[in-house]
Amino acid sequence: MKETLVQFSARMEQVEKTCEHTVGRAYQGNSRATFNFDGMECYLESSGYRTTPAKSPLSAIAKAVFIMAVEPRDSWWTDYMVYGRTKAEQVAKHYNGRTQEAYYAEEEGAWFHLVFDTFETLMAFLHDRKTGAFDKQWQISNPAFVDCVGQTFPA
Repeated sequence: MKETLVQFSARMEQVEKTCEHTVGRAYQGNSRATFNFDGMECYLESSGYRTTPAKSPLSAIAKAVFIMAVEPRDSWWTDYMVYGRTKAEQVAKHYNGRTQEAYYAEEEGAWFHLVFDTFETLMAFLHDRKTGAFDKQWQISNPAFVDCVGQTFPA
């Protein structure tokens, strides 16, 4: 029996994060958590969940202003990358996502991660990849990824 998107999403909601770490300065509320959804690495980027140290010299009002100054937000992205801006933007639009240029690619402006604002849109993408619907619709054949230090990773 084939697993529906709803069943797949419900199962993936039970997956525990494999690691989480702070990104940037302490107390700014930026973190990255890693998940392995059926062999597909995904990351939850959280930003703006600010805190203050327990022994902060700030007043209660100053702490509240510091914490509320930034709107918290989350986004999901995958380790799967698409070669070519046009193709990546087409795929992202189809899945109600957006693109983010790969940070460490040797070739600038060529490799893009897909970024999703909700868990549900991420799950739609991952489910299509798992079932083969993604490959059937998009027929993407990426070249091997080469990072900025010359290491090659298969597509």
